[in-house]
Amino acid sequence: YESSIGTYESLLKLKSARGRTHALALAGIAEAYRISGNLEKATAFYQRIFNMYRAYPDLVASAYWKSAQTFESMEKRVEAVRTLEEMLSQPELAHFLEWKLASQSLPVWKAQIADEVTQEHVEASND
Repeated sequence: YESSIGTYESLLKLKSARGRTHALALAGIAEAYRISGNLEKATAFYQRIFNMYRAYPDLVASAYWKSAQTFESMEKRVEAVRTLEEMLSQPELAHFLEWKLASQSLPVWKAQIADEVTQEHVEASND
Protein backbone atom coordinates (compact mmCIF):
# COMPACT_ATOMS: atom_id res chain seq x y z
CA TYR A 1 0.00 0.00 0.00
CA GLU A 2 2.98 2.29 0.48
CA SER A 3 3.60 2.48 -3.25
CA SER A 4 -0.02 3.43 -3.94
CA ILE A 5 0.18 6.11 -1.23
CA GLY A 6 3.33 7.43 -2.90
CA THR A 7 1.58 7.56 -6.27
CA TYR A 8 -1.38 9.45 -4.79
CA GLU A 9 0.95 11.84 -2.98
CA SER A 10 2.68 12.56 -6.30
CA LEU A 11 -0.71 13.48 -7.76
CA LEU A 12 -1.30 15.90 -4.90
CA LYS A 13 1.84 17.81 -5.90
CA LEU A 14 0.65 18.40 -9.47
CA LYS A 15 -0.98 21.77 -10.02
CA SER A 16 -2.95 20.25 -12.89
CA ALA A 17 -4.46 17.72 -10.48
CA ARG A 18 -6.41 20.22 -8.41
CA GLY A 19 -10.09 19.89 -7.66
CA ARG A 20 -11.76 16.51 -8.07
CA THR A 21 -8.52 14.73 -8.95
CA HIS A 22 -6.96 16.02 -5.74
CA ALA A 23 -9.97 14.89 -3.70
CA LEU A 24 -9.85 11.44 -5.34
CA ALA A 25 -6.15 11.17 -4.52
CA LEU A 26 -6.93 11.98 -0.87
CA ALA A 27 -9.62 9.27 -0.94
CA GLY A 28 -7.11 6.80 -2.36
CA ILE A 29 -4.62 7.61 0.39
CA ALA A 30 -7.34 7.26 3.04
CA GLU A 31 -8.37 3.87 1.67
CA ALA A 32 -4.78 2.63 1.51
CA TYR A 33 -4.23 3.63 5.13
CA ARG A 34 -7.55 2.06 6.17
CA ILE A 35 -6.81 -1.22 4.43
CA SER A 36 -3.27 -1.34 5.87
CA GLY A 37 -4.68 -0.81 9.36
CA ASN A 38 -3.53 2.76 9.95
CA LEU A 39 -7.00 3.94 10.89
CA GLU A 40 -5.96 7.21 12.54
CA LYS A 41 -4.30 8.39 9.32
CA ALA A 42 -7.22 7.15 7.26
CA THR A 43 -9.71 9.25 9.22
CA ALA A 44 -7.48 12.31 8.88
CA PHE A 45 -7.53 11.98 5.09
CA TYR A 46 -11.28 11.37 4.96
CA GLN A 47 -11.77 14.51 7.05
CA ARG A 48 -9.63 16.54 4.65
CA ILE A 49 -12.02 15.58 1.87
CA PHE A 50 -15.22 16.63 3.60
CA ASN A 51 -13.65 19.79 4.98
CA MET A 52 -11.93 20.99 1.80
CA TYR A 53 -13.89 19.64 -1.17
CA ARG A 54 -17.54 20.61 -0.67
CA ALA A 55 -17.87 21.12 -4.43
CA TYR A 56 -17.93 17.32 -4.83
CA PRO A 57 -20.85 16.16 -2.69
CA ASP A 58 -20.54 12.53 -3.82
CA LEU A 59 -16.98 12.43 -2.49
CA VAL A 60 -17.98 14.35 0.63
CA ALA A 61 -20.80 11.90 1.43
CA SER A 62 -18.49 8.95 0.92
CA ALA A 63 -15.75 10.50 3.06
CA TYR A 64 -18.15 11.25 5.91
CA TRP A 65 -19.50 7.71 5.87
CA LYS A 66 -16.08 6.06 5.66
CA SER A 67 -14.71 8.32 8.39
CA ALA A 68 -17.60 7.36 10.67
CA GLN A 69 -17.14 3.67 9.88
CA THR A 70 -13.44 3.93 10.62
CA PHE A 71 -14.12 5.63 13.95
CA GLU A 72 -16.62 2.88 14.74
CA SER A 73 -14.09 0.17 13.91
CA MET A 74 -11.68 1.86 16.36
CA GLU A 75 -14.49 1.79 18.96
CA LYS A 76 -14.56 5.59 18.96
CA ARG A 77 -18.34 5.70 18.83
CA VAL A 78 -18.68 9.26 20.08
CA GLU A 79 -16.53 10.48 17.19
CA ALA A 80 -18.46 8.25 14.78
CA VAL A 81 -21.77 9.68 16.00
CA ARG A 82 -20.51 13.26 15.74
CA THR A 83 -19.35 12.59 12.20
CA LEU A 84 -22.74 11.19 11.19
CA GLU A 85 -24.59 14.04 12.88
CA GLU A 86 -22.48 16.56 10.98
CA MET A 87 -23.10 14.70 7.74
CA LEU A 88 -26.85 14.49 8.31
CA SER A 89 -27.00 18.23 9.01
CA GLN A 90 -26.21 18.83 5.34
CA PRO A 91 -29.34 18.34 3.23
CA GLU A 92 -27.38 18.57 -0.03
CA LEU A 93 -26.05 15.09 0.76
CA ALA A 94 -29.49 13.55 1.28
CA HIS A 95 -29.74 11.87 -2.12
CA PHE A 96 -26.59 9.78 -1.67
CA LEU A 97 -26.65 6.18 -0.43
CA GLU A 98 -24.21 7.08 2.35
CA TRP A 99 -26.84 9.45 3.80
CA LYS A 100 -29.31 6.57 4.08
CA LEU A 101 -26.67 4.35 5.68
CA ALA A 102 -25.78 7.13 8.12
CA SER A 103 -29.45 7.67 8.99
CA GLN A 104 -29.83 3.97 9.75
CA SER A 105 -26.57 3.66 11.71
CA LEU A 106 -26.86 6.79 13.85
CA PRO A 107 -29.58 5.57 16.23
CA VAL A 108 -27.86 2.19 16.60
CA TRP A 109 -24.51 3.76 17.46
CA LYS A 110 -26.16 6.22 19.85
CA ALA A 111 -27.85 3.31 21.62
CA GLN A 112 -24.52 1.52 21.90
CA ILE A 113 -22.99 4.60 23.54
CA ALA A 114 -25.90 4.80 25.97
CA ASP A 115 -25.50 1.11 26.82
CA GLU A 116 -21.77 1.56 27.40
CA VAL A 117 -22.35 4.54 29.67
CA THR A 118 -25.01 2.62 31.61
CA GLN A 119 -22.69 -0.39 31.97
CA GLU A 120 -19.84 1.85 33.18
CA HIS A 121 -22.19 3.45 35.71
CA VAL A 122 -23.33 0.06 37.00
CA GLU A 123 -19.74 -1.15 37.28
CA ALA A 124 -18.72 2.03 39.12
CA SER A 125 -21.66 1.59 41.53
CA ASN A 126 -20.55 -1.94 42.33
CA ASP A 127 -17.02 -0.90 43.26
